[in-house]
Amino acid sequence: MSHRDYFIVQVDAFKGEHTRVDVTDGGGQPIHAVYCIACQDDKTGVLCFVDYGYATVREARDAWPHAQ
Repeated sequence: MSHRDYFIVQVDAFKGEHTRVDVTDGGGQPIHAVYCIACQDDKTGVLCFVDYGYATVREARDAWPHAQ
């Protein structure tokens, strides 16, 4: 298995003309952001989420200590 770089990504809500992203807690209440872990796809260069839903940066760092 090759070495991969992992990144902590803050995902916040977005509402555009044709698309939107809602970020809510488990009860459906809006929250500021959620933190996800991503790595870069070798073929496309796109960052792809590999783990989801951390409520804080600290939780994400504790789960993925080598993530940038």
